[in-house]
Amino acid sequence: MRKRPMKGAAALLAVALAAAACGGDDGDSGATGNVLDEGAGSALAGREVGAGSTTPADAVAHPESMEEWEELWAQERAAIVTEIQENGWGLQEDGTTVLGPDGFTIDLAACTAGWSNTEGITDTSIKWGATGPLSGAAADGGNINRGISAVLAHYGEEGTFTDSEGKTRTVEYLIRDDGYDATRTIPLVDELIDSQRVFALHSQGSPHTIRTYDKINQRCIPHIFNIGGHPAWGDPVSHPWTTGHQITYNVEALLWGTFIDQRIDEFGDGPVVITALALDNEAGTIYSNGFEEYLRTSPNADRFEYHVEFIDPQAPSATDQMTTLASKNPDVFLEMLTGTPCSYAITEAAQNGMKESTPYKFVSSVCNNATYVGRDAVGDATDGWWMVGGGFRDITSSAEDGNAFVEWVATCWKGPASTPARALPAGVSSRAGA
Repeated sequence: MRKRPMKGAAALLAVALAAAACGGDDGDSGATGNVLDEGAGSALAGREVGAGSTTPADAVAHPESMEEWEELWAQERAAIVTEIQENGWGLQEDGTTVLGPDGFTIDLAACTAGWSNTEGITDTSIKWGATGPLSGAAADGGNINRGISAVLAHYGEEGTFTDSEGKTRTVEYLIRDDGYDATRTIPLVDELIDSQRVFALHSQGSPHTIRTYDKINQRCIPHIFNIGGHPAWGDPVSHPWTTGHQITYNVEALLWGTFIDQRIDEFGDGPVVITALALDNEAGTIYSNGFEEYLRTSPNADRFEYHVEFIDPQAPSATDQMTTLASKNPDVFLEMLTGTPCSYAITEAAQNGMKESTPYKFVSSVCNNATYVGRDAVGDATDGWWMVGGGFRDITSSAEDGNAFVEWVATCWKGPASTPARALPAGVSSRAGA
């Protein structure tokens, strides 16, 4: 068991601040990533965090049918294609340079000998490889890949994937189970690259992506829509082939810290005790480091007392860690977790008194899944918890009844005939993968 107590500004972190918003940097982040995101911090200036639901004046109503959704997607895609063409982005006439927004450049001459931009593509199909947990404590997150596969299969059958030359292809989505064990991810990626020779890759989990994205970028393979909020993915210089798609953990930590600062008067004049349960891997580390750095730079730094306990992602319980954290009598508790540990923290808090005694309790964004934190999983122990949302939909939640897109996704699912479609989590919305 590892502990990292921090009081006030005692912990200084030797990690560079972000150079741009949303976790982007100059390519030096490596496995540690950015601790604070200055761009995100600037965007929060003057805004109240957690004030409730707000709707921009120019917000557009959500489509109410799949026909309306698909019409919207077609319009958005056409706008993107137009922007690309007008700016001259993409492969240049020299055949070795790719250009994108804001000076983004890839030198294809630096790719390995024999590299081809059509690897994994035939006249009829595209090979896309994926790694993620189909077993173990984070197995529910494997439904992300199952959901992606189901949607790709549906649109493949519809003949949707037609290129500029009129060739229509289907996607062969190859899923490999790593059990949320990063040591298993490495040979699976090797197999997908060297044996299957896929066109693109998708990985799930920060530790797993960290251990494979160097090789994937050296091989110039598109590494897209990765599930994991580590800010290292925002590295257009050293890792231009790797992208993420969710809120980064350091930005989430920034939101937690801003929320607490804006409510500092609620905690009286004494120390504000904050505790956290974090995964004992890269995801938990960046969560905790980002939050510690926020506390260090906060105008209320001398008020904060921070304690964190770490838990193995495959641990069978969190009783010891949560008992230790409860003994600190926290004012705020933070989950920096994914998978079944999300449930552990909530149930333990209900049993050790933190549910009633701790005014503010946060579930991490990657626990945003009814399988882990819904009433069927933890009963009413989940009442009173806060969460930073990321715009995801959970197909397992009854709150989504009547949502046209969610109900359509369920119809795409090729699950057991005896299982109701809405009971199966569809991967585009099932959340796990720190």
